[in-house]
Amino acid sequence: MTHPLTDNTKWIFWQPYIQVKSTVLLMDSMKIANDEGSLISPVSHSTCREGILSNMRGYLWGKVMTEAKNGYKSTFKRQHRLRLFDSRLHDDLQGANEIRVNANGLKPKGKHTEALSQETIEQYLLVADALVGIPSVLLSHRRPEGEWWRTDPTTCHQGDYICWRGTDNWFMRHPTLLAISTGLARQAALLTAHGLGDLVLERVDRSQVEEVLTTGDWKLATGLCNKLRDFIEVPNGAGGGFQNYPFPFGQWKRFDRLHRAQRRHNYEKVFAGNLYDCWGLNPAQAGGAWSGSFAYWGNPGAENENFNLLMKLGEPRRRAKGGKKTQGAA
Repeated sequence: MTHPLTDNTKWIFWQPYIQVKSTVLLMDSMKIANDEGSLISPVSHSTCREGILSNMRGYLWGKVMTEAKNGYKSTFKRQHRLRLFDSRLHDDLQGANEIRVNANGLKPKGKHTEALSQETIEQYLLVADALVGIPSVLLSHRRPEGEWWRTDPTTCHQGDYICWRGTDNWFMRHPTLLAISTGLARQAALLTAHGLGDLVLERVDRSQVEEVLTTGDWKLATGLCNKLRDFIEVPNGAGGGFQNYPFPFGQWKRFDRLHRAQRRHNYEKVFAGNLYDCWGLNPAQAGGAWSGSFAYWGNPGAENENFNLLMKLGEPRRRAKGGKKTQGAA
């Protein structure tokens, strides 16, 4: 069966500005057990996902690390801690984490002087709930229940950006996850801008989308993602290459194994490192560059050991006779 976006003249790629805001807990001390810390809201933006990752890493480095100079020599030390999963982060989740797309990103390429209609904004939020929100349920380690995820279409247009608020801070655990979340948000925007949003919304029942985002039901989320596969795993649009999409056509296994692996294990095992290792927040990685999923797992056909680990940890399980689960390939 032909992919609905293959040779579709409306499937066009370009890079609108994307801005990400998260909420994390910054602890003043590396050792004090009763350190209450304080909430901070990292913000990063760029037209490309690599720029977003680099800027976010720079922000986190500035909050966590300190520099001492001795002549021309600099030494670095980690002075503060970060927490992503803490009950205090769940007290007020409405708008605590946002992916913001420049308003021009919801307009057809080359028509940025046209007015942006409220109807387009509302459709984009629905598409983002499905295309970004449902995968977020599967990729979040501790997504809280509740209706905090709802984005008010009458207040989401903030300055130059349209703010989608349907996610917790799962994407802050690793640069690759941030690249995935912003890439899916960009796909949602481009699909909406070029008149393809209805194709996405036709695949899933809105009541089930709302149920998944409210309850975090991973089984229902898995089924809905399978229905949305054509818009998560996409062919290259005009002007784009495979590296412009989190899961380009032919790479569904990356998404499938990733959500299985994170549900069974933890981020530290999936990415073989703690939060500081993953973001390079340690003296040994001063000045390092941080890129997305292809830098971490390798390009299609040239995958690396990180990819092999993901394939192993996320390998589908089949049921043996009698119903008992065993490990096995799909």
